[in-house]
Amino acid sequence: MKNLILVSALLPVTVKEMKRGEYEVNISPGGLITTLFQSVKGKDVKWFGWHGFKKHSKKIEELIIEAGKERGLDLQPVSLSEDEVENFFNMFSNGVIWPLFHTFVQYCRFNEEYWHYYKRVNEKFAQRIIRFIRRNTVVWVHDYHFFLLPHYIKSKKKVRINFFLHIPFPSPELFLKLPWRKEIIDGMLNFDFIGFHTEIDKRNFIESVRCIYPVKERKYVHYTDLHVRSRRVRVASIPISIDFKKYQETAKGKDVESIYREIRKKYKETFLILSIDRIDYTKGLVEKLKGYKRFLEKYPEYRKKTVMLVSTAPNIKKLPEYELLEKEFHHRIAEINGTIGTEDWRPVLFINKRLSFNELIAYYRASDICFITPIRDGLNIVCKEYAASNLDLRGAIILSEFAGASTEIDKYVYLVNPYNTDNVADTIKKLLEDDKEIKRKKMEELRKHVSKFNIYWWSDTYFKLSEGKRVDEFPLLKETFPLHETK
Repeated sequence: MKNLILVSALLPVTVKEMKRGEYEVNISPGGLITTLFQSVKGKDVKWFGWHGFKKHSKKIEELIIEAGKERGLDLQPVSLSEDEVENFFNMFSNGVIWPLFHTFVQYCRFNEEYWHYYKRVNEKFAQRIIRFIRRNTVVWVHDYHFFLLPHYIKSKKKVRINFFLHIPFPSPELFLKLPWRKEIIDGMLNFDFIGFHTEIDKRNFIESVRCIYPVKERKYVHYTDLHVRSRRVRVASIPISIDFKKYQETAKGKDVESIYREIRKKYKETFLILSIDRIDYTKGLVEKLKGYKRFLEKYPEYRKKTVMLVSTAPNIKKLPEYELLEKEFHHRIAEINGTIGTEDWRPVLFINKRLSFNELIAYYRASDICFITPIRDGLNIVCKEYAASNLDLRGAIILSEFAGASTEIDKYVYLVNPYNTDNVADTIKKLLEDDKEIKRKKMEELRKHVSKFNIYWWSDTYFKLSEGKRVDEFPLLKETFPLHETK
């Protein structure tokens, strides 16, 4: 595809000040950025976003552009003031949209000033992007920071604008609590194509639009055309994925093999349960610890035979609810280790850092269970990373019913309701005792699935559906959350 403009809140860079006036820029994809990085590999793309550093200068901008060129990326940094970072990122994007869309209304900060900055930054990005729009340009916008962006672009330029939402879209009952609900819907209806992870999110969006405008739907095999106010907006559910081959080949490498053998030697007589998360209230960290504690209380025969290794990456969201969560999280780890652990056995081992890529893959390979219990997630690709790294087919996944991925891979994993501590406890026990061949077969089938529907399938399928083209291979997606009782 020629003339593709990609827009994300952050660029895949880290900027460090080495000494006064001297800076170092590194390409450092992580989280969503990793996924986008892989999906645009080999394409001619201009990538717009904020660089995430508190300072901005012509010199920093040039260093970012040069670092991008070295990795085959055309990076276009957009500068933001301190006020814009605080009010656009922290207070509106992460203090209103993030909690509301993840069902945590109690954390929403409904404030007109924050909304003003959200509009201002969307317009600022638009002004920068407009200068690079050419004939046949397609703009590909990512995530909840830019619901208003197409309005500001299309008021100046006629251009096709696609969008993908990486977080859930809430039910109308939740969405309608937003004071600026109509403005957000109006903004989204300016996109030509909108992609969601799940059928649930797609349906929630359509029903929310219906609350404001009459809608006519025309359904096709893998997408739906909405006709609203003389406009046509195409919507589809396309679950994102990973570069399966990259994870698999890394897992086979000598460096990972060495770390893997050390881990297995250390935990030779122990069941290793792995938790890879970010400090965020959406991830169900406290609920996970409650479930694990209940397991050790209910089934004491597994004490000293089980260890849960918890690795959490720090959260960049600078809001008080995250500080409170982190304190409670650490308190509960200490409580479990203090009340159930012994001098020679700690039930929970805590790694307070982001693991290196090789370490992460080695732990994925070495662990018996990958423990994923979000309260609500757009998708959650940890389960797919874990599967791609599981060369020995010895691992298994406990997955929350409320992760978007559950609607795609439910038959390959063990589902739990993270609020039901006995359900979580019983599932851990079942998984440790389940027939090895059953677990092996589930993992083998999951690996085939993730390999087939990988990040390149996702990117290719996304653009095919945006243009109404035929898609031959598509996963079967549930239209509602699958429940553990029905499995």
